[in-house]
Amino acid sequence: GGIHASNRLYLDSAFALNPTFQALATQNGGMERMPLSASPDWSREQINTWVLGKTNQKIPNLLPEGSIDLLTKMVLVNALYLKFKWLYMYDDELTHLLPFMNLNGAKPNVPFMTQKNNKVKYMHGHRMSAILMPYQGTEMVRLYVVPHQGVDLAETEYDLLSTGINHLIDQMERTPELTIYVPKHVLEYGTENMIPY
Repeated sequence: GGIHASNRLYLDSAFALNPTFQALATQNGGMERMPLSASPDWSREQINTWVLGKTNQKIPNLLPEGSIDLLTKMVLVNALYLKFKWLYMYDDELTHLLPFMNLNGAKPNVPFMTQKNNKVKYMHGHRMSAILMPYQGTEMVRLYVVPHQGVDLAETEYDLLSTGINHLIDQMERTPELTIYVPKHVLEYGTENMIPY
């Protein structure tokens, strides 16, 4: 369990680099030369293999086909793998199918983990509710924020950005026993292509 972070800079083999910077970057295995522009697909596969190993086989294809091409000079990869157990465990027998409203308004039935708890921090505000769910053996927590019915998700995001998440957390307090419903879910990952302007 725990958190494991790995970072690597892949630089095209043909790209000229200041020798001092290259020495510093390669000192701790933080940089690797690769034929990005000469062999884009091979390079992509090599990088994906590295990411797969650093994320306990959880991210098999971080860089999709076509993400590295003949013009690529550099790829910066940040691989983050998190694995923690909840401080307050969910009982699998209390997992039930319940409707979950998607952004498009559809309400498919999805498995919801359920627990009764009087130890977590909770906030019921004017336009949203939030709860902090702690993990075992760490100060890390998962913050769940749910807009109230009829409140648009974009409005909730705006509220969080304008007041700040710390302000939200400061409003939270321990509550009497609360029934918590959390949909079973997987956190996804993605890539961001940096296009020069």
